[in-house]
Amino acid sequence: MIINAIRKTLTATAVVGAVLAGSAACGTAEQLSAGRKLDRAFEKLGKEKTLSFEVDLDTDVASLKALDAASDPAPGEEIPDKAAEVLSGAKITVTVQSKKPLEESGEKDLVGTTMRVSTS
Repeated sequence: MIINAIRKTLTATAVVGAVLAGSAACGTAEQLSAGRKLDRAFEKLGKEKTLSFEVDLDTDVASLKALDAASDPAPGEEIPDKAAEVLSGAKITVTVQSKKPLEESGEKDLVGTTMRVSTS
């Protein structure tokens, strides 16, 4: 169950990381739509061989439980209270490295993947 909770949390953090990376990777001189800015950011990230991001889950247990409930988990797959408590103050760092640019990479191309979860 804790692995499932971490998987759900990582999915959410990946989305947040992608949005933040997309915002940071775009120039301010151009007036582009938010969607186009994200497209360009992902194009830039896809050319890289390494991606690393960190997300600080500065939230509370009730918010995590509500987010989990909104994802419509199967019976018995709900995030346990203890997992929500641990993750509520967690900082998650994910790094992926590939032999090829990420946009061309498959699972066999990955040189290394790390995930670190630290709590406060």
